[in-house]
Amino acid sequence: MTQVPQLSRDEVDRLLEEAVRKSDGAIHASNVAQALPKGLRPPPETIKERLAQLARDGRVHRWPRGRSPHYAARPYAEELQEWLLETLAAKPQTAPQLRKLKSVPPAATKIFSAVLADLTRTGKVFKHPTLDRVQRYSTHPPDALEYIRGPLDSEIKKLQKKGFTEEALLDALRRYSGGTVVAPMKRPGVDGTSRSVAGERVLAALEELNPKVRDGDLVYIPHLRQALAADLPDKLEFNKAVLALNAQGRVQLQSHPVPSQLNDHEKESMIPDGRGSWYMAIGLRRT
Repeated sequence: MTQVPQLSRDEVDRLLEEAVRKSDGAIHASNVAQALPKGLRPPPETIKERLAQLARDGRVHRWPRGRSPHYAARPYAEELQEWLLETLAAKPQTAPQLRKLKSVPPAATKIFSAVLADLTRTGKVFKHPTLDRVQRYSTHPPDALEYIRGPLDSEIKKLQKKGFTEEALLDALRRYSGGTVVAPMKRPGVDGTSRSVAGERVLAALEELNPKVRDGDLVYIPHLRQALAADLPDKLEFNKAVLALNAQGRVQLQSHPVPSQLNDHEKESMIPDGRGSWYMAIGLRRT
């Protein structure tokens, strides 16, 4: 009877490592074993032992997933960091919201807290002041408007009961802040579309692309640029129109949290933020 050759330990290790590397996220030890040739697989305990050794050697990484061992090509903390930056670039979130959204297992709570604390310490993530008794995090500094809106609304309602009109109160606020009245929108003339008309077209396109933009949703700037290709074909004019709206406080812009990950094509479709990154998303600023 012909004897079936067995895989060497190094061959088993290489196959296991390759299976982990090709997996999407973490993979259970029993599923890693499926990568080995059928009929040549060592006992499950041997496979678990080899995976544990590969993890100790840093060739694979064990992720905290309860009692069952799961393995991935990169550390869980690295995965968490990238995910947090992407998630917090979209909108502010509380730590409990983030843990629930990511389905962080109890065994990984300390790792999660450590990664979030490190991102905050290094300035990649901002810890916003408590609002409505809730602590939120974001890749962008807190918007002071969110913190004064509630008290101002309350005071305006009190003063309206005393006889002041809303128009008079808002005018008083503008005068108090040194604000100026925005000039009426100019109409296009013989020299083409004016900057203010371009800005209004940008605002209209935002709502066309995402009707929920008034509720705080964002629009991806490359999508906005593509939607306005006919109205604003010149890249610089598009950039100027968007930046002008930002300077007027009518929109908010969000930069990419990890600019080193962008390729040249992606950078071209975004807008430089002047701080080494590129604005990737735009939304209406709430007033």
